[in-house]
Amino acid sequence: GTLMRDRDDLIVQGRIAWFFAGQSGKPSFNLLLTVDPKVGAERKTKEGGYPGKTADEALALNRRRENEELAHYRALYGIENFLDPAHYTFALDTTNLTEDEVMKKVLDAVKK
Repeated sequence: GTLMRDRDDLIVQGRIAWFFAGQSGKPSFNLLLTVDPKVGAERKTKEGGYPGKTADEALALNRRRENEELAHYRALYGIENFLDPAHYTFALDTTNLTEDEVMKKVLDAVKK
């Protein structure tokens, strides 16, 4: 939060970066990239993110982590759902997009 108040032109990645950006008092562009949970688990296992795990096991691990994070951010900051698209300037479902298509759509949104 302090860094966002003291500096301009930052790129900050984090699940609740939008929350701290809002507290900074400065304008921000908050981006949410989503993916169908099953597709996300498949991508993660292909990238080697869960060595030795199947996509179904990765899906279960992702769901557990998301539920833990929901409870964690609710308890610490009173955030009901950090994944609510209403918190973000631009939300994009990447399920059926290539990396290049995602980049183009994000850059187009930022330019607007």
